[in-house]
Amino acid sequence: MRRVASRLVLLAVLPMTVGCGSRPPPADPDAPHRAPHLEPISSPVEVHTDCPTGSPIYLGETPNGVTGTFLTLRGGSTSHLARDAEGNLTVWLVDDKGFGLAHVRVTRKMKRVEIGKNCQTLRSD
Repeated sequence: MRRVASRLVLLAVLPMTVGCGSRPPPADPDAPHRAPHLEPISSPVEVHTDCPTGSPIYLGETPNGVTGTFLTLRGGSTSHLARDAEGNLTVWLVDDKGFGLAHVRVTRKMKRVEIGKNCQTLRSD
């Protein structure tokens, strides 16, 4: 009789130890959904110029600002430029004196800026 009782205790304890921590709890159907995956902020913006003579550009809010950068892209070239902390970049097409001709504000989802063959137009996507 004593042997039977110890086997019953063992069988009663066994299912509790097998089930402890071995499986994650079932998914909660009412749990909030995750936000959609966004493009990493650190991905650079591709800037391509079809202008045969080269393209002077300014990176910043306004060409007369003190925090931006002037660059000149060679004709037919492509460069990869860094975004700000929010994933944005403002690109100005400027004349040889640094005055703005056209600009585009690149946002997080945009990947490319093109300078036209006439050296005076910008397009982004």
